[in-house]
Amino acid sequence: MRHDAETGVPSTGHAECDRAIRESQQGLAERGAVIVGSGCFRSGGLCGSLHTDFGPEDQDKGANQDYVLAWRPHLAAAREGLRFAVALGDGLTTSFRSEYASALACWVALRTVVEGDPETDPKTLASRAFNAAGEAIGGLADELDVDPQASCPPGQFLSTWKYILRKGALFQTTLTLAWLDQNAMYMAMVGDGGALWRTYGSGRKEAGRVLAACDLDSQRVNALGPSERCVREFDCWREETLNGPFLCALHTDGVGRGLGSNPLVLLDELEYLDAQGEGNAAQQFIERAIKERPKEYGDNLTLAVIRAD
Repeated sequence: MRHDAETGVPSTGHAECDRAIRESQQGLAERGAVIVGSGCFRSGGLCGSLHTDFGPEDQDKGANQDYVLAWRPHLAAAREGLRFAVALGDGLTTSFRSEYASALACWVALRTVVEGDPETDPKTLASRAFNAAGEAIGGLADELDVDPQASCPPGQFLSTWKYILRKGALFQTTLTLAWLDQNAMYMAMVGDGGALWRTYGSGRKEAGRVLAACDLDSQRVNALGPSERCVREFDCWREETLNGPFLCALHTDGVGRGLGSNPLVLLDELEYLDAQGEGNAAQQFIERAIKERPKEYGDNLTLAVIRAD
């Protein structure tokens, strides 16, 4: 997938997909600062980092099917109360061109959240964001289905390609959304995303909590895609009231597999990296994981970290 050299916005070569991403990028940029793929931010007492990586080079994948996107407001341009928003997508390995779907879903869904009416119920807003992403993905599939012979990938049997289009077995992705509005953090997921949380108060920190665990044993992964354009219910919905400083980590299942049965160790590691003051804690964690434990972290890896002082 090609990317614009200045914005990092993907260019898929599909008109419908590129138009939706471009419009979402413009809408988000008008209201705040956008971080694509990797970077850090600080806004008042809120800071964070995010990073996505292909993972170990010897894995059996041809592309990074993960995607991550974060947004924070311009002081004068954002809707009241919205302080931060992030989207993580993990395209299904078994789905054709799922890296396009994860990118498209992140851009469209995040724009829907940021531009949403502040009076809208948060869970309703999340539903609208997921459905907008699903419709955009469906539009991309519809574009290919207009002329299957012309859109058939090189080396693919036309009959197989028509079957893939008919079954909607393409452009499938998981999607995680999180945003900080007023004094609450909202999180919604479709698919195997992970979320960890720790609060601090009176000089003490809690052990930490798993808000959403990756379902590493299941052979079935829920996902947005052409055949599932509307979300009836989330795999996970969480509302966390803010009662002082906190640390939140959101990740795709590649990170979840590496963490195994003790995911809360990630919070300790991020605290350590943050204390070193060397920049992007999400990137440092992922790079160390690939270098030191490539077999456990043998997948695309994506992590977003949000912290309030």
